[in-house]
Amino acid sequence: MEFKLNEYRQGVTDEELLADVRRVSRLVGDRYLSYGLYKSQGKYSENTFRKRFGSWSSVLTNLGMRTEKNSIELKRISDEMMIGDLRRVAELLGRAIVTSTEYNKHGKFSHPTVTERFENWATFVAKAGLEPTGHIRNVSDTDLYVEIERIWTSLGKQPTTTDMKKGISRYSLDTFTRRFGGWRNALLAFIEYVNADGRNDEETNEIESMLPAPVWDELDATTSKIKISVKRTSRNINLKLRFTVLQLDNFRCRSCGASPAKNPEIELHIDHVVPWSKGGETEINNLQTLCSKCNLGKSNHEFC
Repeated sequence: MEFKLNEYRQGVTDEELLADVRRVSRLVGDRYLSYGLYKSQGKYSENTFRKRFGSWSSVLTNLGMRTEKNSIELKRISDEMMIGDLRRVAELLGRAIVTSTEYNKHGKFSHPTVTERFENWATFVAKAGLEPTGHIRNVSDTDLYVEIERIWTSLGKQPTTTDMKKGISRYSLDTFTRRFGGWRNALLAFIEYVNADGRNDEETNEIESMLPAPVWDELDATTSKIKISVKRTSRNINLKLRFTVLQLDNFRCRSCGASPAKNPEIELHIDHVVPWSKGGETEINNLQTLCSKCNLGKSNHEFC
């Protein structure tokens, strides 16, 4: 057996990615090409296409190819074929629980195709005789809020049920609807959480436990009183404050304007304008949105 590294992909261009899709399309002789069919002959991973173009549908759009199967092609696919493919993925993963995100990565059929045929992911899973995914994991409300914030930030807009059905979430849409009684209720609960005044008791206790003891600084010559210096805020930025800053900056880097809604490779950070290590506080007027590149370039300097 020969052991060798896979081809290094970092320098691949958009044109090279699209050219490989064209090549596979010519091989299979169809103007519609699912990623499941592409990966049997293609060179690049789905994650590479998603990072560069946002979705497989966008790749097909760039090439002027159809983004959906026509009615004749869909009729060729039986329920048994789709159910069999889900079972195949379950065997590949070695367990009886398959999330929509996992199937989107390993399966042959797109999430919209599945939901159009079976109405929702839970029905599809049940037909395959697998364990339901909607309430298996012990996921806290905060975990779900963090996931909503991640999706909202990556899209640069309020996520819809259509967005969620594309398999972009770590948790199924059913997880949110079961917990909150519907997707809109989940969004309302998230908004209420991030807009709540003050911190919850758990956050307050955590921050208070991290506060340093008062430091005796210097004698004030004018008042003959000793000044006491103490940092009032934690260095950590909680979800509520993070999302507020992201909203104020329109989910864009304040320095270069980069946004994950336009380029999925962009990662947004919340940065202290005056570094925390230099006395800057974790307060709304001392926080800004920076992309990872600008934040790395800023380092510990003070500038906007």
